[in-house]
Amino acid sequence: MNVFFAKFWIRVVRSMKNLPMSVREALAKVIARILWLAIPKRRHVIETNLRLCFPELSESERRSLAHRVYVRLARAAVDHGTLWESDKETIQKFVTFEGLENLLENKGEPIIVVAPHFAGLDAAGIALNTYVRGVSLYQKQSNPAWDEAVLAGRKRFSDPVLIAKSNESDLRPVLRAIKEGLPFYYLPDMDHGIKNSIFVRRTGSHAADGLASCASDEGKGPLVHCHDDRRGLPRHHLQAVGELPDGRLRSGYPKAQCRTRGMDSCISRPVPLGPPPLQDST
Repeated sequence: MNVFFAKFWIRVVRSMKNLPMSVREALAKVIARILWLAIPKRRHVIETNLRLCFPELSESERRSLAHRVYVRLARAAVDHGTLWESDKETIQKFVTFEGLENLLENKGEPIIVVAPHFAGLDAAGIALNTYVRGVSLYQKQSNPAWDEAVLAGRKRFSDPVLIAKSNESDLRPVLRAIKEGLPFYYLPDMDHGIKNSIFVRRTGSHAADGLASCASDEGKGPLVHCHDDRRGLPRHHLQAVGELPDGRLRSGYPKAQCRTRGMDSCISRPVPLGPPPLQDST
């Protein structure tokens, strides 16, 4: 997509901030159907991920789940109109949290909010910034117009520290911000390289996890899971699940394994009833 068309679609998204919920949902289903048919490469990625992560499901169940993922992603795109254009009070009503006290009542300890790469990652990140200033890593968009719009939307409130993902040591500025008392909004699917990751078992397959190395020099502190439970309005759960892994990278492995098991329970829980969260690439 060139810059001209990107700017056009950005204006379209911004214009959707006041759409009724029923219209948003209907529009998301139409967009999802178009994308499902128009981009077979992405369809193959999600079908492969679901086959690897949920081997216990039948082919038809995984196909149904994949369709619902597309609807959730399309709905999340539509909701960016509200996230990019509405005021603080409107966003706090639009995006709700259960367990917000697990973040706001932290007494200066280093804290990591683990936000698996679900459809609601921007909704949670932007909304949390209306309550507290934080730090996060982000992946730059290949299209400069999209990149500018997404970054501006994420920086609307509290002037968060947003660090572009790179091939260099991007965790160092994160650690400095954590030491200054900022909570770290962390998307654990980011690739930090072999030296800064460990491999643990995730939903039936091995995957890299960089969180242990990020936290290894920070001692002990709260660890909070943030997972999307969208049914209509964006809704998120902030669940305190323990402490940051301490010690060196290898000694942090058992705790990392326990942490990812907790994350897997968040991923698996919505499968029968709620909207599925998976959108990562294989």
